Amino acid sequence: MYTVVKPPYGYGWFIQKDPLRGLIVSHGGDTFGFTTLIERRQKSNELIIILGNLQGIDRDKIITVLNKMLKL
Repeated sequence: MYTVVKPPYGYGWFIQKDPLRGLIVSHGGDTFGFTTLIERRQKSNELIIILGNLQGIDRDKIITVLNKMLKL
């Protein structure tokens, strides 16, 4: 599942290598008033799940805030 097929996408996951967090696999989306994201950080064994009941929530901004809280 974590094999890059068409960069940066694998078999159902976006795959990126981060120097601090190691391998990160994620997938998110928006539809009809909902926003979702699941992000798995394998090196630190962290999992972030965002479930929103508004379409178009800025997931990157939420991740930035969470990274500051986690001091990453």
